[in-house]
Amino acid sequence: QGTGMSVPDAISYASRGRGVRHRDNQGWDSLSGAERAVALLAAEGLRNKEISTRLFLSPRTVGSHLRKVFAKLDISSRTELVHFAAVGESDESQPTVTGASAP
Repeated sequence: QGTGMSVPDAISYASRGRGVRHRDNQGWDSLSGAERAVALLAAEGLRNKEISTRLFLSPRTVGSHLRKVFAKLDISSRTELVHFAAVGESDESQPTVTGASAP
């Protein structure tokens, strides 16, 4: 199908469905859905293993998400994450994770 296309048409076709991400670089709005879910559970005091079980992720993936969360929020500890989450919960830009609370 691509052999009959001009170069600009082929580029347009190939880049279809891929747009610019409209997410901030810092703060709660910069977190992906998975990062936000992990951050909220960590802020509740769950350990990586518990978070991984709850979200069906590996503990290494949870750790990776937390490193990204810490960088995006410019924090370096779970204690700071708890504070950041408490402040963020009163902000509409920080939605809660459905089904993330304890069973």
